[in-house]
Amino acid sequence: MPWTDPKTWSVGAALPAAELNTYVRDNSNAGAPHLIVRKPSDESLSSNTTFQPDNDLILPVAANEIWEMFWLIRMVCGATGDLKMQWTFPTNGRVHMQFLGQQVGGTIAVQQVSNTTSPTGTVTMDNIDADGQVGVAHGLYIGGSNAGSVTLEWAQNASDATATTVQANSLLRAVKLA
Repeated sequence: MPWTDPKTWSVGAALPAAELNTYVRDNSNAGAPHLIVRKPSDESLSSNTTFQPDNDLILPVAANEIWEMFWLIRMVCGATGDLKMQWTFPTNGRVHMQFLGQQVGGTIAVQQVSNTTSPTGTVTMDNIDADGQVGVAHGLYIGGSNAGSVTLEWAQNASDATATTVQANSLLRAVKLA
């Protein structure tokens, strides 16, 4: 439903259901629902290359929804562990994203993530230093007939006793488009 310019009521005016529906319910529905998830604490893995779902960065989706997604992932690790990521999503959905991250020495990693089956292909960030790096993924989830979640999964790219950490204040921001 389209946005309707707000109405100014006078003191003592009646609030008929039709007007409440137009100015409150319909305007609320016209503004795209959004989700912002901030990772509240660090999450670490060591000596582990098996993908695990992130504890926090999860986008719940209903059937046939379309979402624009932005993921900001703060990461830190030892000299060899690095980080690999993938996204899982409901059957019959599709994910189309671009991942961008700056690695040690200024090298830019750009990777396309475009899948019609879950999980997506693997995205890697190599040469992460002890001071940490940031990677961003931006794109669309186009839902199919199933509800579920779009979930970031991650692990060490190479087994290392020094922990690989997805840091606090990583975030997921999403806007429902349809």
